[in-house]
Amino acid sequence: MSSYINSGVLHGPDGNSIKVLYPSGGYILERTVFDRVVQEEARISGARMLFNCRVIDICKSGTDRIKVKYTDSGGGEGVLVGRFIIGADGASSIVGRRMGLIKGFKRDLYVCFQYKAYIEGIDRDDEIYFFVNPELLPYSYAWIFPKGDNLYNVGVATLFRLLKLKPKEILDCWLRELKLEVDIVEYLSGVVPVGRRNIYDGSRVLLVGDAASLANPLTGEGICNAINSGRWAGEAVYNFLLSGRKSDVNRYYIDKVNRNMLKPNRRLYMIRNWFYNLSEKEVERIVVLLKKAIDNRHFREINIMSILYNLILKHPGGVIRSFWR
Repeated sequence: MSSYINSGVLHGPDGNSIKVLYPSGGYILERTVFDRVVQEEARISGARMLFNCRVIDICKSGTDRIKVKYTDSGGGEGVLVGRFIIGADGASSIVGRRMGLIKGFKRDLYVCFQYKAYIEGIDRDDEIYFFVNPELLPYSYAWIFPKGDNLYNVGVATLFRLLKLKPKEILDCWLRELKLEVDIVEYLSGVVPVGRRNIYDGSRVLLVGDAASLANPLTGEGICNAINSGRWAGEAVYNFLLSGRKSDVNRYYIDKVNRNMLKPNRRLYMIRNWFYNLSEKEVERIVVLLKKAIDNRHFREINIMSILYNLILKHPGGVIRSFWR
């Protein structure tokens, strides 16, 4: 863990900002450390670890087995045979593609670019900052997350299908406009799938996390859904192997994912598409209205659906036109 987070701030295009309070509501993780901890817990629980290996093929073997062929760092080949496979292998999931669950994955993606950098002039290290600006950040949003000791993650996510500039170009341009003194330590790029995917083949294959495209389509955040979906998938497979009932996969995994992730994500997907069709003046207007409604309020006091309803009442023309588009 790098930092405790007590609040979040959304900055609009004209200088207006909205702060939402959430004391001890979250953390900024050191991802490499977090991954090692999860890996160690899996090892202690009995998982077998294979390192520096590359999957070269996945196929079904008979009616109740999955065969995975791989190569190791020395070029040697190996084969794993199991009764079920859970694809937790990210946006371009080879499990999803080889087993026919993913037909294409380039359209509904966030393409991301981020610097880890020292930044002077930010007063607090317990707040996260988001920025929206249709002019400087077209079909994008930017963030600044504290890592402690004046070190920050600063990045941008852009919808791939609407991409006009490379994310790095958008980020550099935005930083120049912001006039922040940034001393870059390292950079990271990646993609986050946010479109609908098939997550179960009806037989012996499940997808979780980014492989299943379970990230929040509005913000791109996915680690919570990845952890929960991974746990539910493990429970589903365990119960299925004990009982032999395929209905256990639906009960312990599919139904939970639909209820807790896919259903909310459909609403967020609609809101995202609506938001990226707004003009700069419409965004400014909505930020002003949101500021009156939620600025400096506790996260648990905020009712999102009530806020959207009030937005439609107070700003009907622009909101309805945008939803219609």
